[in-house]
Amino acid sequence: MKRFIFGVLPLVLTLAANGAGAQEALRIAAVVNDKMISAYDLNMRLSLVVLLSGLPDTGEVRQRVAPQILQTLIDEEIKRQEVTRLEIPINENEIERALHRLESVNGLEKGGMDKFLASRGIVKSALLDQIESRIGWNKLIKGRYAL
Repeated sequence: MKRFIFGVLPLVLTLAANGAGAQEALRIAAVVNDKMISAYDLNMRLSLVVLLSGLPDTGEVRQRVAPQILQTLIDEEIKRQEVTRLEIPINENEIERALHRLESVNGLEKGGMDKFLASRGIVKSALLDQIESRIGWNKLIKGRYAL
């Protein structure tokens, strides 16, 4: 237990030094079984949805779509946990192919999504988590129903 406390302490101190943003990052938006979805996770996904949908990035829009985005994050986590429980493998090549398709659809060159997200302050994991969840769930459904 001491190892966990010492491992977390530097992170907490670093976040605390950043003020209100740190409090937001540590706030829990939802808990799915034993997995926490933080307000930071929610804000990253909100930013991603606003960016990719072309919605105006205003407080009003974010407030209006936040409940739907949170529900989506909860649903994805439930699916991810089921995929993990059933030991359905997802490999990096599948994730990369999906990412490249998304880049192509959005008119970006190969590898351009990284720069695109970074320039808007969005961490790539917000997108990769969504891609991974979708791939795993599709595999589960195809395996169950032989589609």
